[in-house]
Amino acid sequence: MFKKISTVFMVFCMIFCFTACGSSSFEDKGDYISGNKWEGTDGSLIELNSDGTHKFYKNSGDLSDNYYKGDYTVLNGQQAIDYLSNEHGLPEDAQRQIMSQYGVEDKYYYVLTLNNKECIVEGKNTLGEASKLDYFGYYSPTDQHLNFKSLKTMVQMDFYKK
Repeated sequence: MFKKISTVFMVFCMIFCFTACGSSSFEDKGDYISGNKWEGTDGSLIELNSDGTHKFYKNSGDLSDNYYKGDYTVLNGQQAIDYLSNEHGLPEDAQRQIMSQYGVEDKYYYVLTLNNKECIVEGKNTLGEASKLDYFGYYSPTDQHLNFKSLKTMVQMDFYKK
């Protein structure tokens, strides 16, 4: 029960932070984030390459070190809702109620999963075994902005299309 309440609260907080909403071939399929680079307000950078690979840099000013590398998957709309429901215990009705309250359309509701296969620090892979990180949030087409929350750390992250 506590997990469901905290999850609903987390979604509510994330939606409250949402401010409003890439590669056109992805956009034609309803994916507004793949195939693009996204710079975080914290100075980080996520490259979501069109071939399904990613790099997540700690510092957008230094692309030679301090980054995660692997592949990624993007879910949006009903697929994102189902994933959050099945994998993280967030009921669909709670997600839809909050989305409706804030006028968030399905097509802008996302789950981004980063499958990290390497962590490069000082030029060496320091990742012992692959790791998976899930983020969920919204895309704002008006300012090409992503508002994501890490499902591991519950930290909210803002990114702008670069």
